[in-house]
Amino acid sequence: MLYQWGLEACDEALNSTAIKNILNKGRREPFDLIIVEQFNSDCMMGVAHKLKAPVIGLSSCNIMPWHFPRIGLPYEPGFFPTTFIGGSDKMNFRTRLSNWFTFVYMNVMYKIFVDRDTNVLL
Repeated sequence: MLYQWGLEACDEALNSTAIKNILNKGRREPFDLIIVEQFNSDCMMGVAHKLKAPVIGLSSCNIMPWHFPRIGLPYEPGFFPTTFIGGSDKMNFRTRLSNWFTFVYMNVMYKIFVDRDTNVLL
């Protein structure tokens, strides 16, 4: 569901009058900063790139597994449970291993599906 919602939101945003106006305005006067929500796609990062402006990413929920490597935030699966597995920092070996596999799996799936399809829209 996250994947589909992300693509729909990206498609609607990129085809909106507001984004077209912002891109046209960006050609005439530079933007100092772009603030985006980091959630299930990097759609707005493409707009920021087009405007050649620095970005601050905000998140209204836990940081998704694919955000850690992107922003250079160290991720330690032995202490931080991933968003999709739940739990706490009190994990046994089996839970830590499962947590690590979930983290890696989610990052691979994100690159294969979400990044690919978002780039097509961009």
